[in-house]
Amino acid sequence: MRLWALMGLVFLAGCGQSGVTPADNVIARINNYSLTVDDFKREMGLSLSVIKNYPDVPAAEFKAKLLDEMIVRQLLLEEAQKMNVDKDTAFMREVEGYWRQALLKMIVARKTDELIGKGKDLDRVVHDVYARESVQLELDIVTLADEQSAKELSAAVDGYDDLIARLGAKVVAHPAVSWWMAGDFSSAIEEIVWALKPGQVSAPIFSAEDGGWLVVKVVSRQDVNVRPFAEVEASLRKRIARDRTGAAMDRWIGELRSKARIEKHMDILEKIDLKTSVKAGGSNVR
Repeated sequence: MRLWALMGLVFLAGCGQSGVTPADNVIARINNYSLTVDDFKREMGLSLSVIKNYPDVPAAEFKAKLLDEMIVRQLLLEEAQKMNVDKDTAFMREVEGYWRQALLKMIVARKTDELIGKGKDLDRVVHDVYARESVQLELDIVTLADEQSAKELSAAVDGYDDLIARLGAKVVAHPAVSWWMAGDFSSAIEEIVWALKPGQVSAPIFSAEDGGWLVVKVVSRQDVNVRPFAEVEASLRKRIARDRTGAAMDRWIGELRSKARIEKHMDILEKIDLKTSVKAGGSNVR
């Protein structure tokens, strides 16, 4: 489990203030909310047991990441209140525990349902993925240094192989034609390539991982033995939900951050010593 995901598990409390707070005690402002040094130290105390397992993480990086996590949490809490999640009956049943934890769980769960899609949209994606995983493709993959060269190759009707040779140094990589399975590419590339028929060539696809522009020609297709759809549907849905949620949640949180008024006072953050004893929940955490 990633460090910052693990830290999220200990974010159970945190008061914060929306009133007037001395400037030298405010480490960040999120809209009308003031995040104080005391709030930060309280969270830091809750998280120190986690950071001990990652001794190679610099103190400055840890503090900066912790501050960002607290800012995101506040944005989610404000969004939850706008969506009236805090008035939900199910939430009220959990309010006896850590109300912020309950609220965060519910806002993320509700937004997750919205982001991954339901009904026909998700049904279509599940069937599309199953169809791709039922076929393997024999592919001729060319990586080019620039988009213009990739466009030229993609548009070539005749003399495809000759053009590859003429492009010379602009060809970054051109491995031998080989068979590929669904899952060997990112989902974005896979959706494009698996929609092609034998003999067809893809439009240019930028791939940072491959260091250039991909042009993919489908040489042939071949069915592969897979388990019946009914046996794998549930696991496919879980996998697709997980994959779609991660990227979509990052985009959504990015939108929340861009719309909010956020100030960080890094000079105050820098003065906080991770090694200092911090009181959390009434006990000293060292």
